[in-house]
Amino acid sequence: MKSDEIEFATFVHGVEFDDTPGVSHRDRLEHELLAALASQTPRPSRVWAIVKSPLTRLAAAAAIVAALLAIGLWIRTTPPAYALEQTIEAGRRLRRLYLELHTGEHLHRQAWLEYGDAGKVRNVRVDFHWTKDRTTVTVWKDGKTWNWDKTANRLLIFEDEPYTAKMLSFVERHDPTRAIEYIRKLEKKGDVKIKIDQPADKARPVVITADYLPNTYLIEAEMPAMREILLVDQTTKLVRSTEIRSLVDGEYKPSGIWRYDKYDKPFDSGIFDIEDELPEDVRRIDMNTVDFGLEQGELIKEQIVTKVVRAFFEALIAKNYDAALDIYGSPYADAEERTATRKKLEKIRVVRIVSVGEPVSPAPRGQVASVSVPCTVEVEQNGQVHERRLDGLSVRRVLGHSDRWRLEGSLRTR
Repeated sequence: MKSDEIEFATFVHGVEFDDTPGVSHRDRLEHELLAALASQTPRPSRVWAIVKSPLTRLAAAAAIVAALLAIGLWIRTTPPAYALEQTIEAGRRLRRLYLELHTGEHLHRQAWLEYGDAGKVRNVRVDFHWTKDRTTVTVWKDGKTWNWDKTANRLLIFEDEPYTAKMLSFVERHDPTRAIEYIRKLEKKGDVKIKIDQPADKARPVVITADYLPNTYLIEAEMPAMREILLVDQTTKLVRSTEIRSLVDGEYKPSGIWRYDKYDKPFDSGIFDIEDELPEDVRRIDMNTVDFGLEQGELIKEQIVTKVVRAFFEALIAKNYDAALDIYGSPYADAEERTATRKKLEKIRVVRIVSVGEPVSPAPRGQVASVSVPCTVEVEQNGQVHERRLDGLSVRRVLGHSDRWRLEGSLRTR
């Protein structure tokens, strides 16, 4: 550094100032500037040749100090740049989270999430409000699930690894701090583009826009391109809400919005124990004891789903309706439902299996993803045999039996 630059740095360092100087401070500032200038050793230079008089020097120094004041004020009023890691770190301290999904005016879903040490998921409860008249409650604890269909007055109890994986996936996608980790992983894979907008006003939220490529928004889901808009509080670094939009006809249209209003607030006692909520006459079914579907054994998934379809139609051809009912329909159907399904099957006169097509990519429906299997059969109608194609059938795992598969769907032909 040159000698005149050193002198100038010493001059600036010796000047004390605050952000909002009063009259006395301005007087003191002027005296300090004059004293500092008077103490400088004159040296010929191009700059000081221009600034010859003390008044000119004072004006120049005052301008410099004013610039420094402005810079200091700008530094203090401009918030530091937001980074996704800040929300991830803030979320690691949380032990409880309540969230709601709204679709229009309808409260579609409620969820309570509880974490143990090191952020491990301990308890999960999700209430699905499908319609005004239908609600299901699902509680997951340590790998065990209670699924209560209020409308059907039915409680399913089961331990199922694929279902546990889906519950943990639900947490990963819908706990907003974990969701940010998730979209960051997808960004590295090239499946998501992330844009961050941070207003200078700290009272306004940071806006994170995540654009998903088609079929990447949910696991095993065929979905259009999706967009999430997350609003992050600049003080707490926690997400306030997540708006979901789907790309329809070239435009992102609102699908719903998740709201997070109660970070780390205590839950009602017993929220993860629904026994006190159940009616006395609820029908309890331990799915781990249900004998239903076909065992996969050493077969790969594509082989077992094809085998299930063939076994069902072979049972219809042989008019073995009990065997067909052990493959097709609901494994938790009551006697009345089973009788009604049997009557429908007895009306179908299958003569021959023409073909069973290749399984189609998984399509999520309900609790466990199913695999569609197109097939063609010959059926007898009014004394004549007709070839009919069925596209509405699918095969899925049996709850509580990850190695067993069952058939479901429409038996309508075309």
